[in-house]
Amino acid sequence: TMPLTRRDFLKLSSLAAAGVAATACSEVSRQLHQSDLPDELLLADPTASPDGLPAQTGSAAGLPAIDVDPVWRLLNRAGYGPRPGDISAARNLGLAAYLEQQLAWEAIDDSAADLYVRGLTLYNMEIGELVEQEARDAAIELASITYARALMSKRQLYEAMVEFWSDHFNIYVRKNQVMLFLKIVDDRDVIRPHALGKFRDLLWASAQSPAMMAYLDNVQNNKGEPNENYARELMELHTL
Repeated sequence: TMPLTRRDFLKLSSLAAAGVAATACSEVSRQLHQSDLPDELLLADPTASPDGLPAQTGSAAGLPAIDVDPVWRLLNRAGYGPRPGDISAARNLGLAAYLEQQLAWEAIDDSAADLYVRGLTLYNMEIGELVEQEARDAAIELASITYARALMSKRQLYEAMVEFWSDHFNIYVRKNQVMLFLKIVDDRDVIRPHALGKFRDLLWASAQSPAMMAYLDNVQNNKGEPNENYARELMELHTL
């Protein structure tokens, strides 16, 4: 058998998430009756289409509409939810073609989000200049770019993976006075370049990240007095 590539895994996972919703919701609809639901979930017209989505039906009379549009489901699972026009665009492409497009993130025109980011002065600074700035300003810019790209970027799967890997290679920014500045560099130079690349490359970049070395005390690790904090995290969390 041919090995499952990371690209294939992401595609299969996203498509499975979109397809599983209907099965799960059908099972719920068989077990719940309208009288079992709290008032806020009762529908005056159970067959009505909520939020402009295609008409939804339950498997028993009188149940609320709980079947989920697979396109809507995919856009919520493989990104930050549909924006105006996203559902129709994804439906016209088809789920498989949409995922292929999202996986080829570098080919997606993201000029609107890029233009916003270029206006953030601290995010683009080198570390020597960055540490001379106010920590509060750095925190605002890091939050701003994270939210702006989630909202504005057409590279939705890529942005979702940036968040995923930022959580996986977690860095506590309040550990010391410079950690927040180091996290900005880590986000820019480690997480984002490798978010949809090879895990080996991302792991190696993280191992050399000043933010990760400072957070897990690898800067204090030496031959005479070894500090195993990073080694434990590497083996117990980052990989195995």
